Amino acid sequence: MKDYYKILGIAPASSSAEIKKAYRLLALRHHPDRNEGDTTSEERFKEIAESYEILGDSSRRQDYDYLLANPGKAIHTDPHAKKTAATFLIIFKDIKSKVFNAGGYINKYALYKVMDDVLSEENIRFLSRTGDVCTINLIIDEILIAGVFLSDTSRHAIHDKLLLLANGDTRTLEKISVMIEKRGHAYDVPNTSNASENQGRAYFFILLIVIIILALAL
Repeated sequence: MKDYYKILGIAPASSSAEIKKAYRLLALRHHPDRNEGDTTSEERFKEIAESYEILGDSSRRQDYDYLLANPGKAIHTDPHAKKTAATFLIIFKDIKSKVFNAGGYINKYALYKVMDDVLSEENIRFLSRTGDVCTINLIIDEILIAGVFLSDTSRHAIHDKLLLLANGDTRTLEKISVMIEKRGHAYDVPNTSNASENQGRAYFFILLIVIIILALAL
């Protein structure tokens, strides 16, 4: 059984605020963008995110503490309570990685469709309710980087959803505004009518990755 307290470098008696602070510092330090090519740091980042998913939720932390004190005993948890802001950070980090590993062959519509689906109204409301500003900002960073490959119209659509995530924070709003700077033809729109078989395969591949990640996280 993993010691999530040890992974975050905190004591079992730590408060929620101390847990969040430790997670923020470690997530920033080991974020893949700051440690490009460092597989050890990437695995460390995943462990940090996993630890926060458990300890950052009061109910799941209580269950975890029970298991620590009573090894071998089973508890019943709500499978729908496992999703956290860190879950979406991992999803968008993976989307960004897939985009950059595509060698420049990006299906703009497929990328937009996947990002739009994950940024559903329900998921945006969920992220807002977590109050995890640090992780939300990291999510926005991942989206802004991957969003460079979107068409102008798609960027505007995603931009509008990011405004909801920003929740009125001035600095975050300024960062998001970069997404809709004019970068080409004003009428560049996703073309669904001319989508080829390869476009369908690309969308299916990316969507499958997202579904697998969500399934593992829940």
